[in-house]
Order: sequence, then C-alpha cells, then structure tokens
Amino acid sequence: MDSQWPALKLLLFGVLGAAIFGALLAHLGFDKILRAFSPTSPALLLPCIAMTITSYWLRGIRWKLILGPKGGDLRYRDLFPAVVLGYFINSLIPIRVGEVARAALVSKRSGMSIFSGLSSIAAEKVLDVLSVICLASVPLLLSPRGLKLPPQLLAFAQALSAISAIALLAMPFAVRRRGFFQRLLQGLAARLPGIGRRIAPAIGSMLDGLSGMASPGSLSSAIALSFAIWALYALVGAAFLRAYGIELPPSLSLLGMMVFTLSFALPAPPGYAGTFEFYWLLAFVPLGVGVDEALAIGFAFHIFSLVLISAMGSLSASWAGVSVMDLASLKALDANSRE
Repeated sequence: MDSQWPALKLLLFGVLGAAIFGALLAHLGFDKILRAFSPTSPALLLPCIAMTITSYWLRGIRWKLILGPKGGDLRYRDLFPAVVLGYFINSLIPIRVGEVARAALVSKRSGMSIFSGLSSIAAEKVLDVLSVICLASVPLLLSPRGLKLPPQLLAFAQALSAISAIALLAMPFAVRRRGFFQRLLQGLAARLPGIGRRIAPAIGSMLDGLSGMASPGSLSSAIALSFAIWALYALVGAAFLRAYGIELPPSLSLLGMMVFTLSFALPAPPGYAGTFEFYWLLAFVPLGVGVDEALAIGFAFHIFSLVLISAMGSLSASWAGVSVMDLASLKALDANSRE
C-alpha cells in the first residue's frame, strides 16, 4: 500500500481538481473563457515573461550562495535550468518530486551528494516563506483601508513564519557547530522508525548543503535575493492584472500575489487544475476584484504560467538529457533520486 500511496494521492487530487475546475468553468461560461485569451493590453505580457525568467535566474544564483563551498564548480548556467526543471516537474506532478529531481540532476553533474542538494532546497523554502510573509505584511501595515485577512489564513501564515524563522536561525549555527549538531541529529534520526534510521548516515551531507549559510555575506545576499524574487513575482501579477484592465493599487497587488503564493504550500492536483483558480479567487476577490473578472483572469494567468514553464522546462529537459515522458513518470524520477 505504501508504494501505491503517491499514485493514489495523485489520482485523488486529480479528481478533486477536475471537479473544482469544472465547477468554476461552468460558473464562468464559455464566452468569458474566450475573452480570457484576449487581454486588453497584450504588450504588458512581455514584461511578465521577462520578469518570470529573471526570477528563475535569481533562484539559481541564490542556490549557489546557499551551497557555498560545497557547490564546487557548479556554474549559474547549470543551476538555472535545474531550477526551471524542478518547477516544471512540480507543475506536472505537484507532490514535490521536482525538488528531488533537480537535486539529483545537480548531484550527477557535480558529484555533490543528493542530500546536500535537498537540504539546500529546504533552505530555499525557508527563505521563500519568510520573504512572502514579510512582503504580504507591508500592505497590511500601511494600507489606509484597514484590510483584514481571514483568521485561519493569518494563523497559517503565523505558524509558517515561526517555524521558518526558527529554521533560519538554526541553520547557520548548525553549520558552525557542525560536530555537535551532526551527533545530535544523527542520534534523533536513529531513534525514529523507518526513514529516520535511513537518513541518519546522511546528516553530514545535509549539513554540507547549507555551508553557504554560515557566511554572513552569503546569508544576507540570499535573503536579499529572496525578497527580489518574490517582489518580481508580485510585479508579474500586477502587470498581468493591468493587461486585463484591472488597476489595483500596488500595495493590494502585492498583498494579493503574496496571499496567492501561500497556496502553493497546500496539496494540489496535476497542473494545479482548479485549485489555482480557486486560490486566485480567495486572494483577489476580497481586494475588490469581481468574482467573474477574478476567475477569468486567474484562468488566463494559469494558462500563461503553464505555457511558460512548459516551454522553459522542455528546454531544460533537453539540457539534462531526459525526455518529458520520463519526467512525468514517478518511477523514473524515483530511479533518478537513487543514483
């Protein structure tokens, strides 16, 4: 049963996503779907493409900073397509196997342990969460409208930020006190059943993947890049909304995009079908965008995002020497992760 659970979960979320997507499309109507492919100002989509590509490039630079000396001879032009490929796979199979795949690809090219790659990616997620929540808090503090978010969302954000802040403080200390933390973590892992005992010998490699976090310069640069990455994403959202004639104040566009971004921490069906549009509604309708407008624009943004990441991912798959069909196979990815 355990070996069948990932595929079963994928199927269940796929059915749920298809049901949500069908209900949203039935509400929207075919005429509005057609209008979603005709933005008011299509020229604004070009900056969206440029900013999205730039954000992936910045992610590659940040990854190199987090890896630090253990990154060895890895170049930014190697890390950029690996980052894109990971997100491409996650868009096909959103149960985070993309993270394993990009760690495995970089491991093959550099000789670095896959556990080092995975721990560095975990550090990225910590920085992402803190950046998103900090950026989302700005309009809440400055907005004259006195915006209020649902208490459940605030509780979720507070829990994520607390866990992420503790992790961010712990990582540099763990690298500097490597011997103590390695013994501590190995001891804790050895007491856990199943996977805990299997990863205990890899604790040292996991700490290697965080070696850049021990440098104040690299850490501060990685934090600054995280804010830049998500500020770019907010600008993409604002430009996309303007392309469809929605001119929210910059503070509200920022808040909407950051709230929408938090949804990616939740389970989703393949291609984020249905859930993408649903969370887009939850993010932007409270900010004054009409339900029908928000749904149509969310649908268009979903298509835009999928087409762009698919094009970039296909090029990255060619770079990695794997086929798109291989990437869509959980078994193939699992094999890659063990090499």
